[in-house]
Amino acid sequence: MSTLLTAVSMTACGNLIDTTVEGQVGLTLGDDGTIRIMVQPCTLPIDEVYVLGPITYENGEGKNSLIFMASSAEGVSEPFTIDNFDVQPPFVVEASNPLPTDPEFLLIVNAFVADGNAQASQASARISQILALRPGEIIMGSDDAIVTLDQFLAC
Repeated sequence: MSTLLTAVSMTACGNLIDTTVEGQVGLTLGDDGTIRIMVQPCTLPIDEVYVLGPITYENGEGKNSLIFMASSAEGVSEPFTIDNFDVQPPFVVEASNPLPTDPEFLLIVNAFVADGNAQASQASARISQILALRPGEIIMGSDDAIVTLDQFLAC
């Protein structure tokens, strides 16, 4: 009698299966018409925020283009906003590249706890979707959910 053992290794989009997702990230327009990133950590100590573009392939390898990155030496667990890719202390800009002019360009925003397996729920939207928002509307998630500020701030 022989025994056959099979091992299966699983990954999920490069994330560990046990990543804690708490809070949310949103995209909205500032009063001046610029793109605004909103983060509701829901008590997670967020210390990194990334804005990425869609996956592009070069030499057979897929990679998201980096538009913006900010980090903080201390985690922020209260709601905060990044206006027009300009940060306030305790955050500092680590990378900033020009926002593409293509209205169909997809922005993907993530907020993380750098030293742990935790992040806020990401948001993604095309630039045209963000520019079409009415005052007070926030795009949340990746399913084009448009919510109010009160809905966004609820944990």
